[in-house]
Amino acid sequence: MAEDNPNPWDERPQDPVPPASPSVPQTTDRKVRVTFKAAGGHEAPWITVDGTDIADAADQLSDTDSVKRLVEMAVSAARFLHRSYGPSQRNNQSASGSPSEQRQTGKPTGATEAPNGEKRYCEHGQRVYKSGFSEKTGRNWAAFDCPDGKCGREWANTRK
Repeated sequence: MAEDNPNPWDERPQDPVPPASPSVPQTTDRKVRVTFKAAGGHEAPWITVDGTDIADAADQLSDTDSVKRLVEMAVSAARFLHRSYGPSQRNNQSASGSPSEQRQTGKPTGATEAPNGEKRYCEHGQRVYKSGFSEKTGRNWAAFDCPDGKCGREWANTRK
């Protein structure tokens, strides 16, 4: 019975070499793409290098001065987009446009309350929930601050 259901992980005798087959002509539509992502979030910039084959992609990447210049340009463009079109700029746009272009100014309703209604306290009273966007890290953040500013900040995703 063991012969009928062999363990697929057991070593097997070498498979016979298949007979030679006619070679398939190489097509020119084969490509290779190398992707570099600056960080884990979806807001991080990506750089892709497309090559006709692996050797072509490697040749492109071996031009370190050009690759470095490309990375610097991508980072600069991403920072510009975040400054120009990020969350803080959307709230600062003029309300003089059409109703579809108007944006709410100031904090949205509930912005000073934790999404799950959580409240935290320190020796000075109930902590104040705050959230925002970090230009430095390119990520959203949320924290609870001491009402008197005397205690350290507690990040919303941690519990002391």
